[in-house]
Amino acid sequence: MRRPNQNQGVIALMIILVLCGLSIILVLGVGILAQTGLGLATTNNNAEQNFNLAQACAETALIKLKENINYAGNEIITIQDDVCQIRPIINLGGQSRTIETQATYGNQTHKLRIQISNINPQITIQSWQGIADF
Repeated sequence: MRRPNQNQGVIALMIILVLCGLSIILVLGVGILAQTGLGLATTNNNAEQNFNLAQACAETALIKLKENINYAGNEIITIQDDVCQIRPIINLGGQSRTIETQATYGNQTHKLRIQISNINPQITIQSWQGIADF
């Protein structure tokens, strides 16, 4: 009777160890990718929430300005559980105004500047843009 070669057992054991190691690396890689993707999705959600809050604040300021041509801004607005800021309205003379709003959600801030050339009888918006700083 022939005795099995011990080298075959060692080779089989080495193959199993290598496959286990590769499996662990694959599982860790997938986990890291999933976590990174989740972080990016959260960041994107924060940016979208900021944008929507700043827009809502700007629209609130436009409504208040239409109701009262002397509306000065400089207030914090609560929308559901979130807040945004309407900065002091800049009066450029006549019916020309500049509205600036900002919203911070998470660790991101979105700022808007709206240039208005006419309030009555209808608001005329010259520009509406996101800005880096006031």
